[in-house]
Amino acid sequence: MLLVNDMYPAIQGEGVWTGRPMYLIRLHGCNVGCPFCDTNHAQDTTVVNNKETSFLEARGENGKFTVMQPEEVVAQVMQEWNFELVMITGGEPMLQGMDLEHLVRELGRVGYKCHLETSGTVPWDKDIGLVPDIFRWVTVSPKLKGKVPFIKDNLQHAHEVKWPIENESDIVTLMKLIQVTPMKKGSVLSLHPILLGDKYNDNLIQ
Repeated sequence: MLLVNDMYPAIQGEGVWTGRPMYLIRLHGCNVGCPFCDTNHAQDTTVVNNKETSFLEARGENGKFTVMQPEEVVAQVMQEWNFELVMITGGEPMLQGMDLEHLVRELGRVGYKCHLETSGTVPWDKDIGLVPDIFRWVTVSPKLKGKVPFIKDNLQHAHEVKWPIENESDIVTLMKLIQVTPMKKGSVLSLHPILLGDKYNDNLIQ
């Protein structure tokens, strides 16, 4: 069973695939807890908050989620999307393990090509078939200030590393990291300034 926060047709607004139409599946639940998170509504899965609801009520940025079988998610995508690209994000989608693998396989069976965006904090699991090769594109977005450290080995499977940066020292940290960490051949590095309040760090923009 998948915890689904939201699903909708979208235009990719970040990274290499900016401007491409994609169907976005936002899975619910996150282990990172970034202080600058822009999707807080996709984090909390505690029953005490009574946020589980129907699919229609869960749609939108409201902190609610619904529980769906992978086949139900595929059926919903097919009702709303005639293009090939599907983005699976979160939250942290890799937390959903075998159900995520099942979803990607089922989407591929009916012709969709899946992209994944992950924080890189959850290891791949070949025992359940959750491996990078089932995705057309893997974006790893490490967070320096998250509660859970990202797994450096995950970078070697990333087609794109999307690095949120708050200040110049974050760039220095990144440069040191990629010098000592194996990277996928041809991988792309995208720098993404973090919005601080209502503005960006002007020095980073320059």
